[in-house]
Amino acid sequence: MQENLVIVESPAKAKTIEKFLGSDYIVKSSFGHIRDLSKKDLGININEGFKPVYEIPGDKKKVVDELTKLAKTKTVWLASDEDREGEAIAWHLTEVLGLPVDQTKRIVFHEITKRAILEAIENPRTVNMNLVNAQQARRILDRLVGFELSPVLWKKVRPALSAGRVQSVAVRLIVEREREIIAFRSAAYFRVVAQFYAAGDPEKAARYRGRPLTDLLGEPLLLREEGSGTRVILEYYLKEHGLATADFARTVEIGNIGAIKTLLKSGYGVSFLYRAAIRTEEAAGALGVIALSDFELRHDIMFLFPKNSNFRADYTTIFRELRACTEETGGA
Repeated sequence: MQENLVIVESPAKAKTIEKFLGSDYIVKSSFGHIRDLSKKDLGININEGFKPVYEIPGDKKKVVDELTKLAKTKTVWLASDEDREGEAIAWHLTEVLGLPVDQTKRIVFHEITKRAILEAIENPRTVNMNLVNAQQARRILDRLVGFELSPVLWKKVRPALSAGRVQSVAVRLIVEREREIIAFRSAAYFRVVAQFYAAGDPEKAARYRGRPLTDLLGEPLLLREEGSGTRVILEYYLKEHGLATADFARTVEIGNIGAIKTLLKSGYGVSFLYRAAIRTEEAAGALGVIALSDFELRHDIMFLFPKNSNFRADYTTIFRELRACTEETGGA
């Protein structure tokens, strides 16, 4: 005679588990939840501390009747899934079948194998009410939010939309962030504007003054190494104006600005530099700025530092010195 009743969630598991346990056990399925919040009104008694009001759905009454009849003469083992929902199903079964929640055997397993099932039978526990209460709180919040907000969506947006305790909050966060993005206006905390100039020996500075950039293409171009910030800035500017460094008579790549200035002073080629880089040579008359008619390249330098830095005063002093330097040498 079968003295034990094992109740699982899924009917697909029942037959397999029954084979593992043998003739002393009968395994039945609850087909998921056997109770839910009442569909009459809210299903929650708000005046009694949000006490839930449960009912057995019509399609589950036959299942409940069968389990109730079997539970009267057998030892019940609750084997619903080991998660919040599974624990709640086990608790609802104790309530509906009239079983003492603190004495009814609760078993869990993580694989459908004979070894796992037998180990679970050997190590039963009772229903974890903390998990049950967590599930009830989740279900009550779902009902409260859904019943209150969904009708608003139907009126204001369109029918059939649903509101939820998670998705509604997530949508608000997304909308608020999107509004911040739309309203955002970039602004530099500190900004220095540096200006690029064509540079060469005094003779070239005089010869090409007031002429277009294309007139310089017959000269050798002295460039910093590939990847250098000044080179990247120049290449980008030329590309924007339909030109490239390859359009010059020849290009010479030099990894040292001192070597570039030495070649320029000897009369070889032209280069594009920050004016501050040739300030000493310009003052001495060794190099000059080639004032082209159509070349103006200003470059923003963002000067950033941690807002609450202990060195804020020092950083501010450095910024002011940089700004003064660019103002003295033609920057903004």
